[in-house]
Amino acid sequence: MEEPMDWPSEGKYVINEVKDFVRDIAISSLESEHNDKVYLNATTAEGDSYCIELCQLGFRVVSKQFDTISPEVSEESQWYDTPYALFNSLSPMFNKLFSQKLAEKLQNLQRENGDGTESD
Repeated sequence: MEEPMDWPSEGKYVINEVKDFVRDIAISSLESEHNDKVYLNATTAEGDSYCIELCQLGFRVVSKQFDTISPEVSEESQWYDTPYALFNSLSPMFNKLFSQKLAEKLQNLQRENGDGTESD
């Protein structure tokens, strides 16, 4: 039998992955009846608020208010495989901030390699 997923831990992992590219993100107070999902409250860099469902199907917006499930929003909401895809669709600044952070990391790696390597 397959080990059940620890959704709160998965939510914390996602928070850690995207926290630098959103204004705020935290585990929602909403609880899953069957422990088969977790909800996240997120505020984009632009200031838009969302309640996001994370489960085996992926990520989707369930409301534009924290700690709330709005059937009219969740029924129309698209599923995303990654938090990056979800936030790219919600926040133009997400991609910009993510790209800036990636460029900084690459520059740091180049500096580190340039300082300690000899060329032929």
